[in-house]
Amino acid sequence: MIAGKFWVWAIAGLLCTPMALMAEDSNIRYLMGGDAGAELQLKVRQAPLAQALNAVADKTGMVIHYSGLPESLFTLSCIETTVTEILHCLLDKNADLIFRYVLTPSKDDQPRPLAELWVLGRRFEVEPGLMVADVDTVTDTQIRGMDGMEKLLETATAENPQYRADAVAQLAARGEVQNPAIHKALDAALSDENAEVRAQAVSGLAKGQDMAAVLQSALQDSDVSVRLMAVDNAGNDAGLLQQALGDSDETVREFAALKLAALAAP
Repeated sequence: MIAGKFWVWAIAGLLCTPMALMAEDSNIRYLMGGDAGAELQLKVRQAPLAQALNAVADKTGMVIHYSGLPESLFTLSCIETTVTEILHCLLDKNADLIFRYVLTPSKDDQPRPLAELWVLGRRFEVEPGLMVADVDTVTDTQIRGMDGMEKLLETATAENPQYRADAVAQLAARGEVQNPAIHKALDAALSDENAEVRAQAVSGLAKGQDMAAVLQSALQDSDVSVRLMAVDNAGNDAGLLQQALGDSDETVREFAALKLAALAAP
């Protein structure tokens, strides 16, 4: 923990934080007021979702963790009162969002600033035609001859780790874990050297019959993002959440505590 600061987690925007900033490029215009309750605006014109998230991260100073986002270009206008609401507008309930806030003493009792965001459990509409396989492993002729599923399965073993993470995320989003080909790809991704790939595999396999074993294994992963994905997919498994309370990382412990509190709520 950073000295002099305290961390608090919130799920799905339980807390809100306005911030003052303005950013523009050819695709994104980001205007935010400096006072609580001021109008915040994010306007995206024909840009990919990752670019919009990066703009928010750059101008707020927040760290945003994500992978497997759709590559299609979109246009969107969000007018809200908090950064949290802007992010929910941008993602349109297509992901589970985990926010971390910094608690800083304030004489004016100002809201706490956002410090970090995890975009987990993505449920974006799969657009397999937009996936581009790694040119080092698949030729253009091969790509043209593949259907959407084949492209994703091939790209899940690509040399480029981001391509692998994107492909595994889209395979997980299909919700077809019982499909032998998809299950085999996701199972192989559990041992990938890249943490993003492993996390996306956990998200997909958590919907299958071997969910408990997958989550138990993921909770022992060396990377925090994979363990967070396990907690995020724990559902009503209070035993697994209790186990996560003993995690070596404070963020995992805090998230598990919030999930347990939600289970206990009437």
